Amino acid sequence: IYIGSVGTTDEGVDFAMAERVIKNLHLLDNISSEEITVVMNNRGGDVLHGMAIYDAIKRCRSHVTIKVMGYAMSMGSLILQAGDKRILS
Repeated sequence: IYIGSVGTTDEGVDFAMAERVIKNLHLLDNISSEEITVVMNNRGGDVLHGMAIYDAIKRCRSHVTIKVMGYAMSMGSLILQAGDKRILS
């Protein structure tokens, strides 16, 4: 799963990102017990939607690894803490 901005603007975490990430996490967690890898480049964003992503990651039964490629700023740094394993490049 990729957590980052879509398109040419970088607005960070918003409702569209949260909806996409939560749906993908739920789908992957329910079809397999294999590890889920999240790749993140996140400049922050809305706290409420960011916390929804955080909660969805914490609820996963599967082991979740979060790899940061670029930024993990503001709300992104909190989302990073939800992972079972965190890798910063």
